[in-house]
Order: sequence, then C-alpha cells, then structure tokens
Amino acid sequence: GHRRHHGSGLAGLEEMPCIVRNMTDIEAVQEMKISNKQRGDPLPSELARLLDLEVEAIKHQGGRLDGVAEGNVGKRSVEIVGENNGMNYKKVMRYIRLNSLVPELADMADAKKLGFMPAVELSYLKPKNQRLVAVSIEGEQSSPSLSQAQEMRKLDKEGRLNGDAIDGILSKQKKEVDKQERKKVSAG
Repeated sequence: GHRRHHGSGLAGLEEMPCIVRNMTDIEAVQEMKISNKQRGDPLPSELARLLDLEVEAIKHQGGRLDGVAEGNVGKRSVEIVGENNGMNYKKVMRYIRLNSLVPELADMADAKKLGFMPAVELSYLKPKNQRLVAVSIEGEQSSPSLSQAQEMRKLDKEGRLNGDAIDGILSKQKKEVDKQERKKVSAG
C-alpha cells in the first residue's frame, strides 16, 4: 500500500485508487509476497517481516489452519512457512532473527554491506551493542565475518562487549590480511 500511496501523491491524486478484499491473515500475507515478487527479489529485511507475518498468521489460526494441507496440521508453523517458500525451517528462523536488528544494521544487511549469517549472529546482541557495531563497521569500512560476529555475540552474552572490543575484533581481520600480504610481497 505504501507504494500506491506514494505514487498517488506524486500523481497529484486526492483519492487513492484501491480494491478492498476480505482475506484471512494468511491470504493477505501471501498476496503481499506475490506483490513484492513482482518488484524483484525482496530485501532481506522485507523477507524477514513477510516470513514473520506468515508464521504469526499460521499460529493465530489455532486448530483451523486454513490453507494448510491436512497432513501438515502437526507441523510447526516455521516448517510450513519454509515449505511454502522453498527453504528449510532453520533458514526461516534465521530470516525472522533479522527483525531483531537495529535499523542501522538492517540497512547494512539490505545494502549487502553485511553478510546474512553475520547479520543473524549480530541480531542476538543487545541493541546498544548493535549500534556500536554499526558505527565500527562504518569507521573501519569493514564488515565482520561470521566468526567475528560469533565472537562478538559470545562477549555480549558475557557482558564484556564494548566499543574497544568491537574495534579490536574488526581490526583483527585487517591485521591477518596485512600479514598475508606482507608474506606474499617478501616471498615474491
């Protein structure tokens, strides 16, 4: 709806043309997915929200499970959503974790400045520490690898993650690359 609203405003229309349909929550989510697919591949944050909406819609149906095959009634909602979207339930859960990212990191994941798996790991950090990571990524012009993100998550859980620790973790990668480059230069 926001694209239609924006387009109507740009066109100078006082009323927004639309069609109102009665749908279940799950039908509405499926319609949103179809609409977004017409625009191309959704951003990771958009897909995360859609998958979360779809899981929640299935959960709220309770025993009814409209639109779910009878043999699937015993399955967990994330498994059903995964099958509907061609992914396993773990990937669905990882995407849903992206909804826990602060906007700065979510934007980096959408812009491909931050890898998917490191983004999932960083989603477990306290929001304050996520913001520190975002500032460090911008400052270092370096995004964390999966192992670096896991190291940050461990330190955050232990209550030992701070700006200095984040900068140290992000600069490690550069030091290792620098050492490798120096070895190549001296060997060549």
